[in-house]
Amino acid sequence: MRGKIGMACCVGATVLACAGFGIAGNLRENTAAVKTLTLVPNTVSNHVLCRGKLEYGVEYAVGVDRTARVIGSGVEEGDIVACGDALMTLEPEEGLELGGGFDVQGEILSVFSSFVGSSPSEKASAEPCIAALEDDGRQTLYSPAEGIVTKVSGNGVAAAESALVTIADPASLRICAAIPEAYVQDLAVGMPCTITGDAFRDRSYSGTVEKIMAFAYQSTSLTGAGDTVVDVLVSIDEPDEALRAGYNAQIEIRTDWKENALLVPYEAVMQDETNTEYVLVAENGCAVRRNVRTGYELDDAVELAEGCRAGERVILNPEGIRENARIREEKTAE
Repeated sequence: MRGKIGMACCVGATVLACAGFGIAGNLRENTAAVKTLTLVPNTVSNHVLCRGKLEYGVEYAVGVDRTARVIGSGVEEGDIVACGDALMTLEPEEGLELGGGFDVQGEILSVFSSFVGSSPSEKASAEPCIAALEDDGRQTLYSPAEGIVTKVSGNGVAAAESALVTIADPASLRICAAIPEAYVQDLAVGMPCTITGDAFRDRSYSGTVEKIMAFAYQSTSLTGAGDTVVDVLVSIDEPDEALRAGYNAQIEIRTDWKENALLVPYEAVMQDETNTEYVLVAENGCAVRRNVRTGYELDDAVELAEGCRAGERVILNPEGIRENARIREEKTAE
């Protein structure tokens, strides 16, 4: 009798175990497999991409206000000069009367007073640097500032009020970029920029929109008239020896940005019959609905501006999954 009871207990245990296995299998078959993305804060931005050319923002054009003759030049294009370095030696043009009751030194200083010109390229002003009158009546022009000699002219005769030597301030390097008219309304002075270029591939620079010109013009191309554009000047933070006037540059202008944005692929966002946007998040093994408001739209993702918080796991394949359905996470991405 004891043996029969023992047999019955063994059989019963075996049946119970089989039944339990069948229940677990059915639960797995009724659980949807999903892929999820853990929400993490990101910084997102809109930007305008453009190309431009490096140029000097400050140049000193040194010359004389009356015709004179160039005796010798102490500088060449490309030279680096300090403030007060000798640039050029001049003498009065032949036939110019310096006497006749005039104070000779005062007349010479008037004849050879240097000037710094202004032009559409925004050449800066500086104090003239004039040497004292030499015994032979010659005069020497000195550099009004430290910089790079970008142009030397006045070969033979120095014309009145013409630039004999042009000196650029290397710290004033900036970029002039032509922006298509469709994007100008998105720009404002003070917007931050990132600057890169083929000539300085291993470096990038920060910059700022310095000025937006008040007029547009028609650009030109190999096939004729191009786009209508507006010139934008971009200052460069801490320019160095890798940058040279005339280089081409690519500029990314950040028009607006947002920190701590939560991003998901577009396919993770659903709409119901009332056009309310929502996502499904994995919570305690279930697909829980979160109504959301979307914000920034990127190429491959959209911001969840409201409705979710960092750390939640959004279901990436919500199509066909009911709210509160049992789910099984197969892969979690970040």
